[in-house]
Amino acid sequence: MKNSISLAALALLFFGCKQTEMADIPKTQDTTQTVHPTVPAITVAKGTYYLDALKGDNKGNGSQAHPFKTLDRVMDTLQSGDVVLLNNGNYGNIVAGRTPGVNFGFSQSEITIPKSKFTSWVTIKAAPGQTPHINRLDLGTLNIPNSGSPAQTIPFSQKGNSDLYMRFEGLTIDDGVVIFGSRYVDVKNCIINRIGELNGSVNNMDNKYGVEVRNGRYITIEGNEITHVAIGVGGASYDFVIKNNHIHHNSHDGIRVYGGENWLIEGNRIHDLDDGINDIDNAFDAGANASWNRHVDGIQIFELYGPTNQLVVRGNLFYHLESMGVMVNEGTVHYSDWLFEDNIFGPVGGVVFLLGADIYNSMIFRQNTIVYAPNDVWKSMYGRTMNGQVYSLNLWDVAAVNGGYQFYNNILTKVSPIPTVYAVASNNLFCDNTTGYPYESIPGNIQDYIDKGKLPGALKSGSLAINAGTAKYYTGGAVVDFNGKQRDNKPDIGAFEN
Repeated sequence: MKNSISLAALALLFFGCKQTEMADIPKTQDTTQTVHPTVPAITVAKGTYYLDALKGDNKGNGSQAHPFKTLDRVMDTLQSGDVVLLNNGNYGNIVAGRTPGVNFGFSQSEITIPKSKFTSWVTIKAAPGQTPHINRLDLGTLNIPNSGSPAQTIPFSQKGNSDLYMRFEGLTIDDGVVIFGSRYVDVKNCIINRIGELNGSVNNMDNKYGVEVRNGRYITIEGNEITHVAIGVGGASYDFVIKNNHIHHNSHDGIRVYGGENWLIEGNRIHDLDDGINDIDNAFDAGANASWNRHVDGIQIFELYGPTNQLVVRGNLFYHLESMGVMVNEGTVHYSDWLFEDNIFGPVGGVVFLLGADIYNSMIFRQNTIVYAPNDVWKSMYGRTMNGQVYSLNLWDVAAVNGGYQFYNNILTKVSPIPTVYAVASNNLFCDNTTGYPYESIPGNIQDYIDKGKLPGALKSGSLAINAGTAKYYTGGAVVDFNGKQRDNKPDIGAFEN
């Protein structure tokens, strides 16, 4: 089932001859929106240890010539600023951030104490040219003494309870990542999978995350390939960065947002998501009524642990999705201060963007592009032939209550009107087959088009979108496009500045 694509190949696919990743392209956001906080800089390594699961010996000294064999041998030795380099082999589970030998603490009998000792970053990474595996990355705890039980009763306002300062790079993680109740964790440039089937039961659909975060703060998930999982990345966190990941060939949502503050979802490529059965019940699909049938979206936002405030979703590419591009569920309390910009949406099986909740203070949707691809047909990882052809936005008009809704400089289709009650509905280009489209047409499958080194939605010469946008609502810092190019005082409409 796996369909792995190297990060280097993905970078070449997006940016031609220059071997770079999306992280290399600077993107400066409008300073009127949330600015993601600066995480403490990496400290130069004070010590370096080598591990070799195949040839190492725990009686060695951890040098390159005499590597240790297991992670357990080095974990208690590590000091702030150290680096651990892993050679090939499987190193089992990495467990840190809580009482050794104790589970997460989902019952009173499993109370576990947060444990951390670092004050600057410790890095565990692949040695140059090596592809080490671990079974599972298992960090932190949701339960602490006197917090009550079950673990979810810990106040989310605690914003994490254990300062780990741990970074993991270049690993293949065979059975997922869990980060609970922790601050300062980076997972970068890893391949993340899950073991076993990804549909057929509620447990498989709802519990097989590539990365699951709860009660976190200062968490960065960047540059990873997340495939053969159910949910790509999901959780509730403060100061959470999900950036430049390739999330594909999974059975549930690409990203799930459960609550927190100051999220940045940027530069991710999310595609080929399908649970294996139809969403619509009919006599010809016996599986449609299955209890585990799920709504499979690129990003789904709903209030599980609390509202999500100060959310930025920028420069992501969505295509080959069974259901929605982005789905926002109604909450019992209001969200606030959201920005969606420079995103590219291919046709989907549900709705491109469903805004089913009210956003207070500010809700900005600008410079996004919906790409028309009438002949796009794809095979899901379950062998189903998929040809979703939905291009519409579904927007509530309740924004009239609080104002602050701005929808401008977007390339949309004529089936997506903007409610007249919105504070700003300006300089949007609405297209259909009679008006033509301002970008190069896609003759067939979007994946084939991308494999040729092209980006869906790039503007044609002489396009009506060029210099047709408005800069009236830009305030503060520079505003950029999908590729990080700064927009001028006559911006183009859509995700690209020509």
